[in-house]
Amino acid sequence: MYASMVDPALEFPFDPFRELYKDDVDLAWPEYPYKHRELHKVQDRVPGCTRLQAAGALLVGRGDAAKAIASFALFLDRDELQTRFEAERSAFAAAKKAYILETTARVRQQLEAAAKRDALAADVAKDAAFRSSIKAIRYANGDKYEGQVLVRDGVMVPHGTGTMLVRDLTKDRLQHHSAPKYTGDWRHGLHHGKGRYYWDDKTSWEGSFLADEMHGKGLFYPAPDPDDDDNDVDGHVAVGRVRFYYKGRHVCWGDDLVANARLRIHQAQGASHSATMMFRSQPPREPPLEGSVVAYNPTLDQHCLRLSDASERWLCLSGVDMELVSARPIGPYIG
Repeated sequence: MYASMVDPALEFPFDPFRELYKDDVDLAWPEYPYKHRELHKVQDRVPGCTRLQAAGALLVGRGDAAKAIASFALFLDRDELQTRFEAERSAFAAAKKAYILETTARVRQQLEAAAKRDALAADVAKDAAFRSSIKAIRYANGDKYEGQVLVRDGVMVPHGTGTMLVRDLTKDRLQHHSAPKYTGDWRHGLHHGKGRYYWDDKTSWEGSFLADEMHGKGLFYPAPDPDDDDNDVDGHVAVGRVRFYYKGRHVCWGDDLVANARLRIHQAQGASHSATMMFRSQPPREPPLEGSVVAYNPTLDQHCLRLSDASERWLCLSGVDMELVSARPIGPYIG
């Protein structure tokens, strides 16, 4: 209900979107609550009154045409009825604005709450689906896989996210101690995607894998401190050192790519740098690019190479078939 600020006894259903006088230029109040026939009745019974005066009289009479007609006798100046109408129109406009703001805020809050509930339900369903997909595979040599699997020809193979555990040979051989060998993404039984590989000496490499091989840019971690908790796989506090691999082959360390370091980059014919990594056999190659590192953009993870023709090219070196080469002299040897 709309309660008038001008006349506390005046109330009518508040519907700011019910526009009976949408095209009425004189009233300029599309939501005026009383019907046309009541307004016309007042105008017909009171000779010489304007539409605004009649509309104001209906407000004074609270929608009763008889009371509205009688109200003309109570006012010495009919313009006071017009003033009454204009005051109520302004008050209604303010109330409408407040109503729309309040309703918008309430609806937005309800939508946000519903979105949060839906997101929570989706997370719960996703977590439940993930947990239900977790399986354990034990191998004849004592290794164990825990994670998501794919059933292929009646046999479960690692596929999804999981961890391969192997026997820890650094501990008492009379007891079975397991240590992670690889944890991360799998595809049809192969390391493929993001993961972390552990060597027997407890050093590890975290990065991307392609068809069971380390490939691209990653972080190498030294063995954790023996004083750390043995149950904490990632108990070491050492900072990882950037290390580049290409199809399982160590390319270089990140700190080797200093200014003026010289690189030779191989590229397959008709392929981009990102596409060459898909080849399992040696494809036909373009003449190699050779240049020196002159700058590095950490935001885009790109190095700027100055090529032999003095041109410069920005490249992301992760997953690129490249090698470090010795620097060339900048001029002829003078004996």
